[in-house]
Amino acid sequence: MCALPAAAAPTFGTATNTSLRRCNVTLSSNCPGAVTLKAVRQGGPGRNRISSTLIADAGTAQEGSYATGAAELRGLGLPVIRASAYAAGTDSRLVGSAQAWQTITWGGTAATDFGLAGNLHFADSSVSPVNGLAAGGASYTAYIYIWDAAQFPIDPDDPPFFDLVGFDTDPCRLSGMLGAATSAGTTPGGEFEIGIATSACGDGQLQLNPGQSIVVQTNFNLFANRGGFIDATQTFTTALDPALGQATLNGLSQGLAFAGSAVPESASWAMLIAGFGLTGAATRRRRHQIA
Repeated sequence: MCALPAAAAPTFGTATNTSLRRCNVTLSSNCPGAVTLKAVRQGGPGRNRISSTLIADAGTAQEGSYATGAAELRGLGLPVIRASAYAAGTDSRLVGSAQAWQTITWGGTAATDFGLAGNLHFADSSVSPVNGLAAGGASYTAYIYIWDAAQFPIDPDDPPFFDLVGFDTDPCRLSGMLGAATSAGTTPGGEFEIGIATSACGDGQLQLNPGQSIVVQTNFNLFANRGGFIDATQTFTTALDPALGQATLNGLSQGLAFAGSAVPESASWAMLIAGFGLTGAATRRRRHQIA
C-alpha cells in the first residue's frame, strides 16, 4: 500500500511545443549542428486549454512540413492531448508536443485506491523504419505521471512550462513520483491504438488518503523525420483506470476535487481539431501524388 504525503497548493495548466529543424544527416536524435528554423511554445500554469500550429514557410526546402499540438482538461478535469507532425522533404525534422497537468484532491473520509489509464489513438502514420530517426521515420513518446503535489517540479520562471520534466524510462526514480505509465515506439503505418495504465512506485496499490493531493501530468511527443508523418489529432485521453472496479470508480467520481475546471467541447475547438486533420490529409495527399 502506497500512501500519499500531505497536500500542496493547487496547480494546473496546459502547454504546447512545436518545432521545425533542418535534419539532413543520416542518423541522429538531435541533428547535430542543425538550425532550428521555427518553434512555437504556448501555454502555462492556469490555462485549461491551449493549441498551436507550426507550418513551414513556402519556398523553403521544408515547404509542406507542419506540426500541431493541443491540450485541454476534459471530463472530470483530466487531460486530453492531440498532436501531429509531418516532415516534408529530405532536410526536415518536425516535433509536435503537448502536455497538461492537474492537481487532484481526495475528499472522501477513508483511503481509496487510485489509478489512471490512457488511450493513444493515432489516426494515421507512415511506415517507419526500425530507427525512427532515419529518413521516413516517425515515432512517439507518451506518459502519465502521478506526483506528490508537494514535490511537483513547477518552475514559475518558465511561462510555457514545457521544460518541466521529460520522458523517462524509469520515472519512479524521480523524487516525488508516486505512480506512472509510459509508452514509446515507432509507427507501423496507418491507424493504430495503444493503451497504458499507471502502476504505483513501490509495493501494492497506490492509495489516496483523505484530504491529500496529487498532480497528474500527461505528456505526448511526436517526431517526424524527412518524409515521415504521424497524426494523433484523434487524441491521447486520460481517465480513471477501469481496473479499479465500478464501486471505486463511483466513489472517486464523487469525491475527487480538481484545481482546474474541465472545459466543454465548443464548436470552435471541434473545428480547430478538424482543421488539424484536414491540413495533414491535404499535405499527405499532395505527397502521394508527387510520389
